[in-house]
Amino acid sequence: SFSETLNNENITPDCHINISNSQFICEFDNDSKILHINIDGNIECSCNTNIAINMFNQPNDNIITKKSVLQSCNCVQSINKTSNFDFDFNLDAKINKMLSCDSKVVVDECKCYDGYVLLTGQIINTIIYEINNDSSTLIKIATNSTTFKTEIEASSCDNDCVADLACYINMNSTQITTNITDTDTQFSFEYCIVANGNIYKTVNVDIVDDLYSLDNEIEIIKNNYSLCKKLPLFKSNESVDAEITLADEINIDEILGMINTSANVTQYSVKENSIVVEGVISGNLLYLDENREIKYLSTQLPYSLNLKQEFNEEVCAVHLAVVPVSCKCKIKRGNTLTLDYEINVTGSIYTQVSTELINDVKFGKVINYGDIAFQIYLARTNETCWDLCKRLHITQEHLISCNKENHPYKTNPFGLTIFEDNTFYPEDFRHEQYFLVRENDKRILFSGCSHKGILNIMEWFKPNILIGGFHFKDLDPSDKDDTRLFEAAQILKTYNTKYFTCHCTGVDQFNFLKSIMNQQLEYISTGQIIEI
Repeated sequence: SFSETLNNENITPDCHINISNSQFICEFDNDSKILHINIDGNIECSCNTNIAINMFNQPNDNIITKKSVLQSCNCVQSINKTSNFDFDFNLDAKINKMLSCDSKVVVDECKCYDGYVLLTGQIINTIIYEINNDSSTLIKIATNSTTFKTEIEASSCDNDCVADLACYINMNSTQITTNITDTDTQFSFEYCIVANGNIYKTVNVDIVDDLYSLDNEIEIIKNNYSLCKKLPLFKSNESVDAEITLADEINIDEILGMINTSANVTQYSVKENSIVVEGVISGNLLYLDENREIKYLSTQLPYSLNLKQEFNEEVCAVHLAVVPVSCKCKIKRGNTLTLDYEINVTGSIYTQVSTELINDVKFGKVINYGDIAFQIYLARTNETCWDLCKRLHITQEHLISCNKENHPYKTNPFGLTIFEDNTFYPEDFRHEQYFLVRENDKRILFSGCSHKGILNIMEWFKPNILIGGFHFKDLDPSDKDDTRLFEAAQILKTYNTKYFTCHCTGVDQFNFLKSIMNQQLEYISTGQIIEI
């Protein structure tokens, strides 16, 4: 068990950690072993843009808008799931014992569906074992692979998502048993594979490219924004070969094979229609010396891959995992070792798209669309709805500040607080908003959760119809010593108002109020239509 702390000013609690590959490199030095752990991955964060839209039925000068649709990616779910697999491997030989087993996972495809990710790949095993040959004992290596397929539950996933998952074998949960007969040996494997990574949702963003005024000029302020788009999963099978000159003191009588292979990515560079990836492939060469004793030789092979890929936009990030699948080893004259690796490359490529967003329309002209005329404004940074309306010269007749009104009834925050000057204070709900509709001499109010107190809200607006929660869910109707529900019902009855309530009112609390207010109070739910 180990932990590592990474300090970076760009890391926030909204970020997602995406580990592309964890590689464990074991080096042998006589009787001691040194374990190196390389962890590659990305820290990814999302950005939200808020747009305020105001509509007015005041036809004026026409404006023609031209829009484009841009695709961006948001991380919708992080995955850390385990799946169990078991399979058998038959060897046409009677062995004395198995010395060790090296296992790794190669991901072939991650495909997203509604509610789950279909993960397919290979498990590659390298087994080192001992057999008898006449009067001598031999060490042998056998390699086999098996395919696996598993469905990983992902509640936020659908067909439009893309999955960026890395897999590894949890060796603590792996069990290997052998069944040895006179003619063959059967190995039985029980594996626990861990899938770790993120699921991304492709989002379509409508962006106003330009505005054309048919009559008057409009002053427009624009800002450039960069968005990141994730391309489909990248997959490639590559080969790397090289020659290594061995030291004079190393005498190899027989090569048994390469074990504990891994690869890391040290750097990449993007060129026209290709990505150049550089790194190091590590492994331990298992061999017999002139005395037929088992020896290990730690090898490190630098590699460079030119991966062909077409890009329509600028590449801003590359997220690749390189896994050695097999290695052929030979000894040539002059004590030269030749290595021929077959490697699998998977991962993700992110491209950057820049666009112009309208930051402010100085003189908001009216856009006519059929019988509807409306104006579009983009809120400035840290600008509230109140600030926006004051800037656009909307009077208090259109926007009422309840924060300036008297509170005839005490507001109960029910334990909710705000944190200012290193101190927690009871929440005052200054941010809460209500929506009042005036039409045909009727006043219809949507009050949300009514945190400022439903009795205060009724006193301020006196609507004909109120739709919203009363926030009575923490009041116990069966508590005879608490009369707040009863008193609230008596006050609400005095208004000439029809109430539709739900949500934070509470079901038991609604039933208590209903027994007093009768037909003046109704319960509503999602999807219900109210005709007024």
